[in-house]
Parts: sequence; structure tokens; C-alpha cells
Amino acid sequence: MKIIRLLSSFCLITVMLTSAGALAASESSDPSIAKTYDGTYLVKLNSVTTPPNDVIEKLGGKLKKISESGDIVMAELSGSSLYELKNSPDVQYIEPNYEVKTEVEAEKIESVTETIPYGIQNIHAIEAQQEGYTGKGVKIAVLDSGYSQHSDVKVKSGYSFITNSENYDDDFGHGTHVAGIIAASMNGEGVVGVAPMADIYAIKVLDQGGRGSYFTLIEGIDWAIKHKMDIINISFGGENPSQILEEKIQEAYDAGILIIAAAGNDGYMGDDTILYPARYSTAIAVGAIDSSNKRAFFSAKGPDLDLVAPGVKVLSTLPSNQYGMKSGTSMAAPHVTGVAALILDKNKKLSPGEVADILESTAEPLGVVPEYGHGIVQAKEAVDQTAWK
Repeated sequence: MKIIRLLSSFCLITVMLTSAGALAASESSDPSIAKTYDGTYLVKLNSVTTPPNDVIEKLGGKLKKISESGDIVMAELSGSSLYELKNSPDVQYIEPNYEVKTEVEAEKIESVTETIPYGIQNIHAIEAQQEGYTGKGVKIAVLDSGYSQHSDVKVKSGYSFITNSENYDDDFGHGTHVAGIIAASMNGEGVVGVAPMADIYAIKVLDQGGRGSYFTLIEGIDWAIKHKMDIINISFGGENPSQILEEKIQEAYDAGILIIAAAGNDGYMGDDTILYPARYSTAIAVGAIDSSNKRAFFSAKGPDLDLVAPGVKVLSTLPSNQYGMKSGTSMAAPHVTGVAALILDKNKKLSPGEVADILESTAEPLGVVPEYGHGIVQAKEAVDQTAWK
């Protein structure tokens, strides 16, 4: 355990940089080469007493957005303004605002008679539901591309940090699929989710091209903290570490929120390919396996892998009331999120660390830790090991 530490298709997660490497506020730099650092940055302020606009613009930068917490801003900085700003007493540190992007395609199915997808069966979710645990009342923030109205999965509410509005319509299709894996209804049609009675909140942090940034991810986490979510599902990630993002993940964890994140789909690229934020100690990193419980060739590997779950040709909901299969650790993570919701349904008083301990101690081992973590998550076993509230 860490301390708890993308349709028949392959969901590929890539990361693009919007600017150069991270710069600490105390770091010095030659202003003659500062022009090479023009770009969009995350700025962590020392306090919120000085208006962020004053801090950024008095040194030639352009303030783009302020986080809910008020101490993190996104700003466009020229090389010269970056050089001045990073030495300001108002600034803790500055980092590039890395961009995350999901690339997916889908095999669509117009309609299906109610089907129990193989992933739901392989993790023994139906048995847990038959014991009366359905995720009822558990609040889950799905940070993704939004949600489109679907008869088979209900969403309580949400918000878009792409348009800064309550229109969180899924114009990419990824978020709707993830939501269905977690909580598709038992209604006689379509598919069944892991925790069909869980409360889903669609937080749109990816645009119509499946693109977002570390800042939109941070905004989504802030929303979840403010609205007292129980679980955050993050089915994407980035290759670059970020102290600002890590601190925000820690803040959510300290607020009692369990963070579950896709490990990434670059497992064929090396032996330590887990993405951020899944790699952080206060997030659960989830890899993907197929219907035979074999590791998917693309599933990220490394010592920080915590669990695996079905992530190959996973059937779930799509926009326009359709269904389709997707593959990727994006699909594996919501299986674990659903099981966590079943645990919290039985005992809402458990801390994120306690839920993670149950998930990991009841997982079925499948192989070596860098490829399978503690093994495949097991819903019935996890619920059975959970003490009554």
C-alpha cells in the first residue's frame, strides 16, 4: 500500500507542455534567456492577502483564472515577467500548466437488453449488490469530459470548468462512459454499474477534444472539496510531476476524500510509466486487465501501482443514449471507484486510508506488484470485510 497512497478501442493518454520546466520562486535565472520560457503557468501564492491580479499584472503577466482556494492562479507570463515574478515575495513557486489529452474512439451499439458486463462479474459486484450494498448516498465526483443525458445513468448535478458554467454536457463521450461503469442503473435495460445507487456529480475538466490541463484538474478537485464529495474519480493523467497538484491531492485526502486515478496507458513504453496524479501516495493507482484477468499490454507499470480492474473492451454508456466498448485504465479506475462506494455504503465513517486498506487487502493477487499491484479489486470480499457503521 502507498499510504493510500481510453470502445472496442484503446484510450490513449498523452501530455503536452504549454511551457518549459518548473521554476521555484527562489531560483535565479539569467534574464537574457528568459524569453525561452514564454507560456502559461500555474502560480502558487504565499497568501491571499495581496490580490492575485496585483501580484501577476504589476510584473507584466496576464492573469487568466483564479482557483476556488484563491492561492493558485493560471497566468500567461512572458520570459521577463516570469523572471521577475519567481523572485517575488508573494510567490511560493511557479510551474508549467501541463495539458492532458485523451484520444478515444468507440464501437457503438445502438441498444442492448440489460447486460451485466464481464467487468462487473469479475469483480463480484453483483454479489455485493445482492447483500444490499449499492453505493446509496455516496457522493462521487467524476472529473472528466462531462456527462450527456442517458436513460441508464443518472447524474445529480455538475459543473464545467471548460465553459465556467453549469452546462457540463459531454461532447467527447469519455465521461459518460466512465459514469456508466460506476453507476449505471438496474432498470431492465442497457448495462449495470458497480454501484448503481451512488450519487454521481459530473465535473467537466476536459473539452470536446478530450483536452484539459493541470489547472482544470485542480479546479475540479477544489469543487469536490467544497461540495464534500466522498470519492473523486480521475480517468486521465499527466506525465509531469507537479508540487501544486500533489498538494491539492493531499488537501482533498485530508478533507476525507478518496482519490482513485487511472495509472495510464503507456505500459509498453517502460517499467515505470504510471502517470500523475495516480503516482502520488494519497491516490489509488489503477491498472487494466482483460476478461481473463491478464494485464492489458498498454497498462502502466511501476512500484506505485495499487490495484487492477477490468479495462479491455468494457461495455458502458455513451452520449445520445447509446452504448459502446472502450479500453484503457480510464475504464479500470471507475470499477475501483464503484467498489469504494459499496464499502462506504456499509460504513460511511471510514477514512480514505481505511477504505484503501480494505480495497487492497481483499484484492485477489494476480502477479507481480509492478504489473498487477495488490491484484484485482473484489467487491463482495471488500464489503464483507467492512465493519458496520
